[in-house]
Amino acid sequence: MPINVWVTGAGGFVGRRVVHALSQMPGVTVHGLRRGDALGLNRPADLMQAMGAAPDLVIDLAWSHLDDYGHPAHIGSQLALHAQFYRDLIDAGVGDIAGIGTAAEYGVAQGALTERQIASPVSPYAVAKHRLRTKLESVAVAAGVRWRWIRLFNVWGEGQPGRTLFGQVCRLREDATVRLSLTHPNRRLDYLAVDEVAFRIAAMSMQRTVTGVINCGSGVPVELKALVERWLIDRPGLFAQVNWLALPVDDASAGYWAEPTRMNEALVAFHEGR
Repeated sequence: MPINVWVTGAGGFVGRRVVHALSQMPGVTVHGLRRGDALGLNRPADLMQAMGAAPDLVIDLAWSHLDDYGHPAHIGSQLALHAQFYRDLIDAGVGDIAGIGTAAEYGVAQGALTERQIASPVSPYAVAKHRLRTKLESVAVAAGVRWRWIRLFNVWGEGQPGRTLFGQVCRLREDATVRLSLTHPNRRLDYLAVDEVAFRIAAMSMQRTVTGVINCGSGVPVELKALVERWLIDRPGLFAQVNWLALPVDDASAGYWAEPTRMNEALVAFHEGR
């Protein structure tokens, strides 16, 4: 019998790729919810009635104001909207929910980060995501619902906003008069291509063995200078347009990456379950 999966934020940078990844999996029926849908986050029970079936799994990728992590709406409206969405899903009988978090929930951290690391979010976006995770855990555990909270590290790929590092590199490739300044070229971070991120979100959401918080990253730190050089390897003439500002490294700039044990366990569980 097909597994019915809902994906919110299905028109977004990551969401549309998660929908594609799920659509390639045998026995999976995917329904993508986009920003303009009349129902969805606000009235999931009505949407279930209209569709004639409840989803077996909901992957919640929707979120607004991702171009501004300091926007007051993260805590002011998005947190409440998604918390109510989870309660409505559970009240309607949905038994499997995967929420999407961010490595920014860990706050100012260094080195390999495990899911046991104490969350110390700083930006309104990270604070809202952390609070939403605690709300999802609370209502899901109380109702006996399976839940996962997939924390994304750094994602890159075509179509990414211009404020991101990869987006700035793309602007440089398009216009050689643009200059890119990299303040901490030796900082080591965890970057993973968006198509691989999408597959891992889909796979870790579909498996039923590993639950709770799961990191989603490469698990391999890379220096930002090396990363930019990799993205410009076919355009070496543009290296001169990058200003490598070697500022002093402190606790906030040393770097961090995903400790991948739970992620790898979840991916193994997915493949074994296929």
